[in-house]
Amino acid sequence: MRAAMCKDVAWLGRPNTKGRFTMDLGDIAGKAKDLISGNPDKVEEGIDKAAELVDDKTGGKFTDQIDGAADKLKDMIPGSEA
Repeated sequence: MRAAMCKDVAWLGRPNTKGRFTMDLGDIAGKAKDLISGNPDKVEEGIDKAAELVDDKTGGKFTDQIDGAADKLKDMIPGSEA
């Protein structure tokens, strides 16, 4: 049972001595890169939604800066057409 459970949650990382799953920063970064490169359109959409939310919350005072940051983020996405 435990082996089956561990297989199902293998994406969480490795169990430590207390049985908790841990993941180092390299694991997290690698998984993030895989997700981003596999879904560039969805990532760009998420960036646009986040930028719009921040712009709304700041009352439009920083629209140029927010748009510029969003554009730079989108330029960093592998396989992006931005």
